[in-house]
Amino acid sequence: MIAIANYLYSIVYSDVYGKEDWRNWADQLIISHDNLDVWIYDLSMARNKEQVFEALFEQMHYERIEIGLSYPLTEIIQGYYYYKYINKEILLYQLLTDAGTVADAGQDSKMSCEYFYSKLNQIDIDKTIANKENFITEITSYFLPLYREVMYQKSIIESITLEDIISE
Repeated sequence: MIAIANYLYSIVYSDVYGKEDWRNWADQLIISHDNLDVWIYDLSMARNKEQVFEALFEQMHYERIEIGLSYPLTEIIQGYYYYKYINKEILLYQLLTDAGTVADAGQDSKMSCEYFYSKLNQIDIDKTIANKENFITEITSYFLPLYREVMYQKSIIESITLEDIISE
C-alpha cells in the first residue's frame, strides 16, 4: 500500500495540484471502479483546499500509522516549492519564504524556519549573494533530495492503480 493521501495532501498544499487536478485524479478512479473509499468521492467533490484536507484527513492518519512516511510532510511540501522554483514558477526569494513559513508551521523539517529566514536576510542585505555559487550550492544541497522524492511521489500520483490504495 502507498501513502497516497499524504502524497496528495503535499501536492495540493503546495499548489502544484489545483482543483481540476485533484478532481480529475479522483474522477478517473471513480469512473473505472465501484465501491471506493469515501475519501476518494469526497476528494472528487471538494471545492477548495480545506475540503480536500478534510477528505484526506482520516486516510492520512491511517497511512502514517500503517505505512509510515519516508519524509515528513513539511519537507515534502518544501520539495514541491523547490519543484516550482526549478520550473520557474516562483523566484528564489519566494522559495525561501514559503519553505520558512511551512517549516515554522510544521515543526518537523530538518531545517528550522530560522535557517530560511537567515537566507532571506542575507539576500536583503546583499542582493548579489543569491547569484553566488556557494549560496546556491548550500540551498540546493538541502532541497535536491526533497525534489527527488517529490518527483517520485508525483509519478506515483499520476500512475496510481486501485490496488495501490486499497485499505486492508
